[in-house]
Amino acid sequence: MDISKVLDILGDSNIDKKEVFKLVDLIKNVDLEDEDNLRSIIKKACIVAKKDIDEETTKAIIKRVQTEGLSMSLLDYIK
Repeated sequence: MDISKVLDILGDSNIDKKEVFKLVDLIKNVDLEDEDNLRSIIKKACIVAKKDIDEETTKAIIKRVQTEGLSMSLLDYIK
């Protein structure tokens, strides 16, 4: 994953970087094939990013993670 794009987004926003790194640590240690885990991470990511998403978007993110894994394309959801 190209971390420079992530850093650009963090630099251009009012997101608590410490919370982002906590989220990254959580993601490293969780089973991403479990839909409940994915929903929990998405919820926490929305809190950190100060964004609300609907159920349709949540399902789209889950499907994308299950098919592609974690990829830079997930950043499309926070623009």
